[in-house]
Amino acid sequence: FPVTILGSMSIFSGKQISKHGHYKRFPIAGLTIMSIGLGFMSTLTASTPFWQLAIYAILIGMGLGLSMQTIVIALQNAVKPSELGIATSSNTFFRSIGSTIGVAVFGAIYGSRLAHYMPEQIALVAKKTPAAMANVTPEKLASIRNNTSVIKTFAPELQEGIYNAFVHSFHIVFISALPVTLLGLVLAFFLRETPLRSNDPAFKQAQEDAAGEAIG
Repeated sequence: FPVTILGSMSIFSGKQISKHGHYKRFPIAGLTIMSIGLGFMSTLTASTPFWQLAIYAILIGMGLGLSMQTIVIALQNAVKPSELGIATSSNTFFRSIGSTIGVAVFGAIYGSRLAHYMPEQIALVAKKTPAAMANVTPEKLASIRNNTSVIKTFAPELQEGIYNAFVHSFHIVFISALPVTLLGLVLAFFLRETPLRSNDPAFKQAQEDAAGEAIG
């Protein structure tokens, strides 16, 4: 669902940029919306309804859609026609590197926080409601990482504690991601906006010449 929103907003921003010739406003708006979505995500609880979660996910998808493709347009508009291939491929390469590092970093944050909150919540349940820990073995608790369906076999009090551990861990991930988008927002204000060259006859001729050189 968020992927659909991302694609739709990328198409929308592309059409608006082609129509009006201005692109700087879109990453600013996109990163602002995305930061708001991440902020809302950090307030989720175990009882948050799905429709509310969907709205927050839509905000993040909208923000990413408005920002991601616009940066490509700004990059292509800033280089020589003969450098379009290098610039575009470099952007794709560094985006892939960034996503790989991001998944690794935020995955590590999530894992470390879950390893902290899970025993804490389980100990709290054992202290307040010892009966909820009946027939709960260390093996069952360890299997949660690979099979979350095991949680349904536990007492309601223990289920709530485990869900709270997951939620608190996700809170830290979203809070950690927020400074990244805010930094991007600050940098977006320094983005240099130049007139689009797509309709410039000289630019089209330069593209054809560059293509001819590449073929030759």
